[in-house]
Amino acid sequence: MKLRKFFFFTLVFAALVFCISCKGKNDPYADLDDDIIHDDSDTSADTAPDSDDDTGDTTDDNTDTAPDDDTDTDTGDHDNIPDESHETDPDPVDDSDSQSQDEDTDEPEDDPSNDDDADTEEQGDEDSIPEKDDPETICTGQTQCFSSKQEISCPSAPEADFFGQDAQYANKGYCLNKSFSTTNDLVTDNISGLIWQRKLPEEGCPNHGDGTNVVVCTKQEAVNYCNNLNLAGFDDWRLPTPEEFATIKNFGSVPAIHTTADTEYFPLPASSVKTFWTGSSSGSSGKSWSVDFLNGETKDDQKDSTALYVRCVRGEELAKPVFKTFPTDEGEEIVYDYTNELRWTKTFGEEMTWKQALKYCENLEYANEKDWRLPNINELASLVDYSISGPASEFPGLILAYFWSSTSYAGYPSQAWTTDMTSGTVKIYNGKTYSARVICVK
Repeated sequence: MKLRKFFFFTLVFAALVFCISCKGKNDPYADLDDDIIHDDSDTSADTAPDSDDDTGDTTDDNTDTAPDDDTDTDTGDHDNIPDESHETDPDPVDDSDSQSQDEDTDEPEDDPSNDDDADTEEQGDEDSIPEKDDPETICTGQTQCFSSKQEISCPSAPEADFFGQDAQYANKGYCLNKSFSTTNDLVTDNISGLIWQRKLPEEGCPNHGDGTNVVVCTKQEAVNYCNNLNLAGFDDWRLPTPEEFATIKNFGSVPAIHTTADTEYFPLPASSVKTFWTGSSSGSSGKSWSVDFLNGETKDDQKDSTALYVRCVRGEELAKPVFKTFPTDEGEEIVYDYTNELRWTKTFGEEMTWKQALKYCENLEYANEKDWRLPNINELASLVDYSISGPASEFPGLILAYFWSSTSYAGYPSQAWTTDMTSGTVKIYNGKTYSARVICVK
């Protein structure tokens, strides 16, 4: 009996060994089983492999050299097999792809089609001149009208002599009236946002003005003074640019500084010299731009070693003009300044007197438009870039010449304000009967 049992178990053992040795040779599902095991091991092998399957995984990696093309069947069977490692340790490559798709869906602004639309819209805007609803340039402060020699009542008829000058358009709201707020130490420009030092310094430079306590400084001393100034809790002071000084000039009075009957916004020195340093160097070596508030001129010929007055400012610097030329159906071109929102004629009038210049722009029909006018001195000077010369502007095709403004000199009504486009200086022309070039604005 024992011998029979021995032979029986020997036979069963031999059959079992034979089956193991033949495993997979004739099994039509062998590849499918191997693929399932392979997928499970790939999903979890990096971080938490199952120790019970190590041998099987190793054998499968070594023997299954050809991938199974039946991916649909493989995926379906894989979904029916519980796999905790697949749920807790997802494939990082798949996560990355999924996250990328989510980001593309959540941020439609990155869609290239949207970019094309934006470019098209922007290009469309650039093809036409923007409409201006409100004035952008600051009024000069001039409120009277003048002939070639004296003050007169402002003409009421467009065909009258001297019609179209500064005060007439200011009264019609073509510019922004100055607006300031003050404290004991500061003046805030409510239009530009610039904050000015109100009182002139009585220390900080070694020299004093003519018989006053106010100090005068060389250019470098002035730079150092403003850079080191700590006033009203602010320490980011600097020397103003010529463009910034232009915002506080008053061309309707002498001295040319803005005041009211009750408020002296910007006290000036008692001396006869009232010239201030700007932070801008001129094209000449060792010279810089300055502003003379006795009359309002802006010049580029002050030697840096000269002792002048100082008034500091803080805030974002005023933007320079940005020009674009627009052709018209009439074959004429208009130059648009995006910074100051002004339209300019691309062509220039020949040399003529101030009286003729006013009438030239008033009667001009250009680019099928008729409401052109002679610019006031602030508008004319807005063309200037004080960092360049010959011409001192990025205005396309600007010629090297003096140009008339519609602003008379309040000190001597027989004179008017001009801008020299060669250097950029803003100065008084000695007589309205002399000749200068003309550019018109609207």
